[in-house]
Amino acid sequence: MTVATPSHVPPQAAGTLTGVAGACVPPMTSEDYQKVPVTVLLVYHGRTIMRQIVTGTHTFVFRVPPGAYVVQSAGSPTLHVPATVRSGGSTTVDLPSLCS
Repeated sequence: MTVATPSHVPPQAAGTLTGVAGACVPPMTSEDYQKVPVTVLLVYHGRTIMRQIVTGTHTFVFRVPPGAYVVQSAGSPTLHVPATVRSGGSTTVDLPSLCS
């Protein structure tokens, strides 16, 4: 897994935003599910500032400056989850699949 960090963020000022993104897929084996990519978007003031494509456990990690963000999946249907990151802190938000 790659941790996305903007180059302008001093390491001591950054916080961590992490979670698990559920894939919207039909029933399948656990092995096949781990191969399904999920695109996770990090939005700040209405603008996508970072994105990660995650597979396996579908865990995403962003290192970002303190602030209020929205985490969302790029799939359809999509879920928008607000998250507040504090300097040096860790915030966890999950994006469950909305498929039925």
